[in-house]
Amino acid sequence: WADGAHVDMVDEMTSLTFAIVGRTLFGTDLTGDARTFADVLEELMSGFGQLSAIGNEKVVRALPKGRYLLSRVQDLDAVVQRIIDEHRERIADGDAPDDLLTWMIQARDEEGASQFGASMTDDQLRDEVMTMVLAGHETTAMALSWAWWLLSSHPFVSERMHAEAVELLADPSSPDGLRAPAIDDVARLPFTNAVLAETIRLYPPAWIMGRRTLIDLAVGGWDVPSGSIVLASPWILHRDPDLWPRATSFHPDRWLADDGRYDESAPGQPRGAWIPFGFGNRRCIGEQFAWTEAVLLLATLGSRWDPRLVPGSPVDTMAAVTLRPKHGLPMTLHRRPAPTS
Repeated sequence: WADGAHVDMVDEMTSLTFAIVGRTLFGTDLTGDARTFADVLEELMSGFGQLSAIGNEKVVRALPKGRYLLSRVQDLDAVVQRIIDEHRERIADGDAPDDLLTWMIQARDEEGASQFGASMTDDQLRDEVMTMVLAGHETTAMALSWAWWLLSSHPFVSERMHAEAVELLADPSSPDGLRAPAIDDVARLPFTNAVLAETIRLYPPAWIMGRRTLIDLAVGGWDVPSGSIVLASPWILHRDPDLWPRATSFHPDRWLADDGRYDESAPGQPRGAWIPFGFGNRRCIGEQFAWTEAVLLLATLGSRWDPRLVPGSPVDTMAAVTLRPKHGLPMTLHRRPAPTS
């Protein structure tokens, strides 16, 4: 980044989180593949978002648009297969990386009677890696993108978050007067946590979720047969004025307890009213990874930069598989002065 530069914050956050998920989960530099993933993913997110309500895979495959989108997945498969092949070669050479993919390659089924001792096939590994790559960077990138826009629209909130990060990270021995935050710092950044929570309350990246019913149900006078796809929308729940005071206002302080700590229950919302990561035993397995990543990135970048939306830029939502800014987020980067001792 350079002072005064113009960037699309959606592209910036997508590339950044994509690189992070590659290094942390797979020990692989995916920076060179970011453009391929971004181009194909944007097309898939938009297209599959329109087809997701159908639910039936056979119907989706029968539609021309469904067949086209599924063919585009092959471009992503090629990248993922290369990662798997590289890991298998390193394992065979005795240079196994200590990362998630290596663990999955070396895992053996110790419970299944018919496949006792079996390892995952490449198809199974590809599906697991694809899930981790897509779920591990797309949703976090959208949360961060919306956060930068809200901070740009609420300069007082932006200054509070900046002041919190600078106070914690000040380091006179560092060239720019700031140290990098560590995982233990997440709990020491209550207002930054509150900014993130309020962002994904108003703009939940997983704006709609589908679940298949396992039994016949009667809900609110409606009969829901077993096998039905039921859609629930965090967007609606999170903006319900019966559940949230000032429901459509950006108000991070609602997430702070009386003693200043970040507390998920501080707003006093009923159980199940805030579900950005799902609910129950299907709650997102990557929640802590995504939350830690987002808080540390907000602190790292927010302590040094003040991105501002280019005046006159339209900001609208696009309800695809994730909730994306429809026109991107063109921003001007303003470098903050180094903290004084």
